[in-house]
Amino acid sequence: MKKTIIIITMLFNLNVFADEAFSQLLKCEATAVSKDSIKNANPQICIDAASLYKEKKNLTTDERKYYGEAYYNAGIMYTFGKGNKNYNKAYEMFLNAYKVGYGKKYSDVMHKLGYFTRYGEGTEKNKILAYKYYLEAAKMGNENSQNALDSLCKESPWACK
Repeated sequence: MKKTIIIITMLFNLNVFADEAFSQLLKCEATAVSKDSIKNANPQICIDAASLYKEKKNLTTDERKYYGEAYYNAGIMYTFGKGNKNYNKAYEMFLNAYKVGYGKKYSDVMHKLGYFTRYGEGTEKNKILAYKYYLEAAKMGNENSQNALDSLCKESPWACK
């Protein structure tokens, strides 16, 4: 893990990355590599990367993925950060990741949106919407979402119709 960060840092210093958005995304990724680094990370780095992708026209498939990835990482930082824990912003970042398509390919975004809406963390509590998010993630093979669905449907069967 440390070797990866060192290599990325060396490449930044050599200005190997001409694409500013991708360069910013790599900085974002470098701060989101472990729970320890996330606790002290600045999510603004990831939001800046997402903003650079948002400004681009005709995003490639990879760029669209990177765009969502930046929002996702910001959401993780807002969820688990020490000094920057903010569930409202975390929910907003996960929702942005979903809207740009990251959630459609990566079930973890859907699972996190399900969790936030189920418990009213950063948004209004809405078990019916949580069910929809969990179900979509479970269809993608997310075991945590399948377990959450089972639990949600036992505690609130009306939400699972």
